[in-house]
Parts: sequence; structure tokens; C-alpha cells
Amino acid sequence: MRGRRDRSAATLAEILIAVAVLALFSLALLGTLAQTISLSQKDGDITRATASSRLVMEHFLTKAKTREGYTNLASCGRPLPVAADPGFVYARDIVPCGPAGDTDGLKRIAVHTYFADPSNPTQVDPGRPRQGLALTLSAQVCIP
Repeated sequence: MRGRRDRSAATLAEILIAVAVLALFSLALLGTLAQTISLSQKDGDITRATASSRLVMEHFLTKAKTREGYTNLASCGRPLPVAADPGFVYARDIVPCGPAGDTDGLKRIAVHTYFADPSNPTQVDPGRPRQGLALTLSAQVCIP
């Protein structure tokens, strides 16, 4: 009877292997969870930047609806209108798109939205990727 062994119990080696496999899967799951949280935060930042940029762009598009506003479009918005979210800094470009010398043609309005520096909200955050640029919205307008 000494040669027969009870196979209903697990050996210490089997338990260690099972714990190692469980730990490996747990670490993989934890890494995925951390990545998901990071992507969710970035997505929230871009959503806020988009909504805020649309408010700034709407300011320029409203100005361009009248002939006087269209003509003076390049001078409006200095300083840029304050958007709802103080976590961003804005810059704008307004350039003619028509043939050279055509002052009454199309104009392209571009609103560049940057992440604001938390310690100085009027400056771009230098610690962000792409020199702090969150996104750029642009639109073309013509004479009303």
C-alpha cells in the first residue's frame, strides 16, 4: 500500500503554478485598466477642448455674417473671446483663400486651442505633447 498515493489533493508545486498564472493574468488586467483610465482622461480633455473651441469659432462666424464684420474679421477677436473653459489658451489665424490681391474672396478662420499651464493659465502648458496644442478648428467664410 505504500506505492499508492491519494491523487485528490494538490501538491505544493501545482498550487504555486496556479498562483503564478493567476498573478500573471491579474497584472495584465491591471495594465489594461490603467491604460483605459489614461485614454478616458485624454478623451475627456479633447471633448472639453472641442466644445470650448466651438464657442470661440462661433464668435468669428457670427462676426462674418455681416459685410462690415466680414471686412473687419482680421481685426476682431484681439484679445480672443474668453471661452467657457479656462483650462485652454486660444490663438487664431484669419487668412484670405482667394487669388492673390482678392480682398473680397474667401477667408479661412482657424482657431488653435492649447492646453493652459496650470500654474499660469494665460500661458501654454509646455509639459503637454505637440507643444500644448489640443486641436485646431477651421472654417472658410465668404462675403455675406
